[in-house]
Amino acid sequence: MQDIEISVIVAVEGNADRLPVMLLHIEQQTFPASRMEVIIGDASHDTAVLEAVRNYGQGAPVPTRVARAGKTGILPVLNEAIRNAHGKLVLLLDQSVLASPRLVELHRAAYREHGPGFSSVGCIRPHPQLDAAALTAWFMTGAQQLGNDAGEIGYLDWRRSNILYERERVLAAGGFDEQYGAPPFADADLALRLQRTGMRARIVGEAIAYIAYTSSFSSELESHYQKGIGLRRLFEISRDPEILRRYPVPRDYARRMLDWMFVPFYIRACAGAEPDIRLLGHIYRRVFFCQRGRGWRAGARAAKRP
Repeated sequence: MQDIEISVIVAVEGNADRLPVMLLHIEQQTFPASRMEVIIGDASHDTAVLEAVRNYGQGAPVPTRVARAGKTGILPVLNEAIRNAHGKLVLLLDQSVLASPRLVELHRAAYREHGPGFSSVGCIRPHPQLDAAALTAWFMTGAQQLGNDAGEIGYLDWRRSNILYERERVLAAGGFDEQYGAPPFADADLALRLQRTGMRARIVGEAIAYIAYTSSFSSELESHYQKGIGLRRLFEISRDPEILRRYPVPRDYARRMLDWMFVPFYIRACAGAEPDIRLLGHIYRRVFFCQRGRGWRAGARAAKRP
């Protein structure tokens, strides 16, 4: 495996039906297939994922395999995949996006231009065939990298999808903190540790991964609750006021009482409706903002426990 330069790591939690299309987009990259590999990090130990990769991998031009950790969860399997990657560079994606044709090539070109100690962060954009009103996992991210090239960026704009790392530097930093509790913002925690060692990152505007799948309202409720937990842990670690400027949480008592009265009605209304951010965008934001606050307070209580 000496010729492998880039290991593309895709962390998945089930959704084996998405893998053929996802792998096809990676197979059709302009970067030479002989110089990359694909590792599917199976966070849920789903036999359907293993079977899908086995069926697809037969005769595929890009070596493809499955990585599993001793325990379930995104962070352990990401660490396992990074440890076992053959490439000097690892490019992380997730199950909600599809790679544009030049994605790997552009990340590699950015690394070649800026050199060691550099990570490149690609852009995330809705797929042209995705309904503009669809609810996705990228709703309310608060991340500037959804847009175009913005030069060098701070650690809050690094993440674990569409980002290129130097494998050895990630391992030297301890990888993703598996004790983080909630995966959201574990990427920013890793980025903060890497930044403190002198690493830097830039957005590469043309390295695009496309949002290809919609999310259910119920899954986004849980996701934003977990984001609140992860956000609080990141704040406990860094004490960076920029975190709350970028990702505000409801801390005013009167606002929380209003949310306590009205948000349950909003949730019932959203749960019974077709997800549509044009019609329900304001309500979604109110509900998810409240959920993030609930997670923040849960994270604060956890931080006080011995």
